Amino acid sequence: TGSTRVGRIVAAQAGQQLKKVTMELGGHGPVIVAADADLDHLIPLAAQWKFRNAGQVCVSPTRFIVDAAIHDEFVRRLALQAQGIKVGRGTDEGTQMGPLTTAGQLSKIEALSADAVQRGATLETGGARIGNSGYFFEPTILSGMTSEMLAMNEEPFGPLMLVMPVEDIDAALREANRLPYGLASYAFTNSMSTERRIVA
Repeated sequence: TGSTRVGRIVAAQAGQQLKKVTMELGGHGPVIVAADADLDHLIPLAAQWKFRNAGQVCVSPTRFIVDAAIHDEFVRRLALQAQGIKVGRGTDEGTQMGPLTTAGQLSKIEALSADAVQRGATLETGGARIGNSGYFFEPTILSGMTSEMLAMNEEPFGPLMLVMPVEDIDAALREANRLPYGLASYAFTNSMSTERRIVA
């Protein structure tokens, strides 16, 4: 992958100078949302965490694996939250989310979003570049995600919130553990037994 190539370059250059390095080569943070999760608490936090720094954070939550019983309400409320985020330059008053860092990253986000929609995902909000100056992209929520979609397998590192419905905690755990990334993961439940099942 791209992050592995970069890791090799950094390690080689550091070795030439005998520099110590610690490398983190990507993440694709799963977020398990159980049927009994407190959405009043979770919704504003999920939007804040996902769209912080336009999703360009190594521990950014990305794959929201949501119990089907609350999926529709979760998506509806999150879309409203995302639509209220003010995107713009950091020097502009009230800006809550800035641009992507490069043209290449913008192209990648556009491609991942388009692939998901082409494969059957629903674009709940966002999905487009903002203007033609800078690398601004709308806070985007895609629902109905499946494991075959590129965005569910490649770290977006951008403002894409991917929502996948599942039937139960076992299915959520299978999806959360499907990828080889292990940097960060999240879970929301009000049940001690569900919590124990997740962390076991």
